[in-house]
Amino acid sequence: LIDTGQLYANEHIVREGIRLSGVHREALFIASKAGEWCPGWYPTPRSTLARAVCIGGYERTRAAVSASLANLGVEYIDLYLLHWPMGLGAAREPPEDDERSPMRLDDPAHRDARLGAWRALVELRASGVLRAIGVANWSQRQIEEAAAATGELPQVLQMEMHPLLQRPQLRAFCERVGILVQAYGNHHENIRGHPALLQLAKSNAHLAQLVPEPVGLLAMRWSLHSGAAILPRSRKPQYIEANKRVFWAGFRQVLTPEAMEQIAQLDANTSLYGAHHLFVSDSIQ
Repeated sequence: LIDTGQLYANEHIVREGIRLSGVHREALFIASKAGEWCPGWYPTPRSTLARAVCIGGYERTRAAVSASLANLGVEYIDLYLLHWPMGLGAAREPPEDDERSPMRLDDPAHRDARLGAWRALVELRASGVLRAIGVANWSQRQIEEAAAATGELPQVLQMEMHPLLQRPQLRAFCERVGILVQAYGNHHENIRGHPALLQLAKSNAHLAQLVPEPVGLLAMRWSLHSGAAILPRSRKPQYIEANKRVFWAGFRQVLTPEAMEQIAQLDANTSLYGAHHLFVSDSIQ
């Protein structure tokens, strides 16, 4: 799995990496996303300011997919996602001329952009240039709206999910309707430094010696145990090597039913990233 996106501005780098690797295209699973920075900044529960990501509507999404195909140098993309549920056409909070003013969350333009963008992905999947389509950071309500408008559910929901934000209701919905959840966030520093997770990781001598930072690995395996696929960080070769250990057979002795119940008690229903609290609270129209 190679996970990239319009926002990351690295699709052309992925293209070169694929060329240099010599790996056959059919052996790769390439995922990309449509989305670009929204104007303005949002206050977060952590007393910081964060930017949001916006998608365009129908035409802009079709253009984003065409650009991704060209940037990646491929004839098809295995999975394409809509990065956030916010739309570029929404109005700004006053004062509108202040570059820091965020977009209004109650503007129906967000919903209009989502429905147009989703319709574009449904059509492009039918044309063959996209093998699977999905969304990232959407709520159950937003997914159901898109499905009602097009008759098509996402095949994948990519979302922040880890022991401190477990999203049981959204996971149950996805399981019920057949949407695969891809979890990200298990290597966040707040996860890796959490006292209860550190204690659980240290309780097994083999796990403690398996990788330099076993808590992130433990959190990833918890996501797998919870029925989600995982998106681990992989900026450095040593991370990629360590991530392979998530399939270590000894996790059966670590993530016992009792340990899973302990982790369930850690759910704070709080995002660890930027303006992602807007997803948790389902605040976007």
